[in-house]
Amino acid sequence: LAVRVDNTPPTDASTIRLASEAFSPNDDGRGDSAVIRYVLDEDAAVTLRVSDALGNPFRTVVEDTARAAGDNIETWDGRNDDGSVAGDDTYVVELEAVDAAGNAVARKLNVVVDTVAPQAVIDMPGETAGALVGMVPVSGTAFDERLSEWKLFLVDALNVETLLTRGTTARIGAWIFDFDTGTLNDTFTLRLDVVDSAGNASSATRGVVLANSAD
Repeated sequence: LAVRVDNTPPTDASTIRLASEAFSPNDDGRGDSAVIRYVLDEDAAVTLRVSDALGNPFRTVVEDTARAAGDNIETWDGRNDDGSVAGDDTYVVELEAVDAAGNAVARKLNVVVDTVAPQAVIDMPGETAGALVGMVPVSGTAFDERLSEWKLFLVDALNVETLLTRGTTARIGAWIFDFDTGTLNDTFTLRLDVVDSAGNASSATRGVVLANSAD
């Protein structure tokens, strides 16, 4: 009679990781859930619990649920067991995997609920700038503690967008771009889009009249 001794946990704890350290459960279609990825070396029963910053139980997402060997994903929608949405704060997600022999591995990770929109402001050109020609400096603010990216677009009267520039470094009341208006002669809209790593987004717009010569 052969007996197999199994003292090996079903996964290495280092494979348990968050797709993003922050998310925004506001149902806007961007970053609405915390995504936990992990790799199992063998089939295991998985439990995912969430607690608040003080260690109080907040949500049991899955409990002793069978998961197959390979890549796996669990998601937390930012709600507690009663269905209420979590307030902005730091939470702890703990994933535990137990194999058929009773070997267990667990890892705790901090995740931030952040529903605060980033700052998006266009300062220049100003609202009363009048007709513009030549090189037009654009300045403003694109800021968030978790800034992911900002983009500056030129939008024409038919809502056709042209990307002028983009960046990942915050701007606070500072230069963004020198816009060479060339021979453009019409009314346009400058739009600054700002997105953070939690999925929150903001936009700022400024109407501009370009009056360059066609020569």
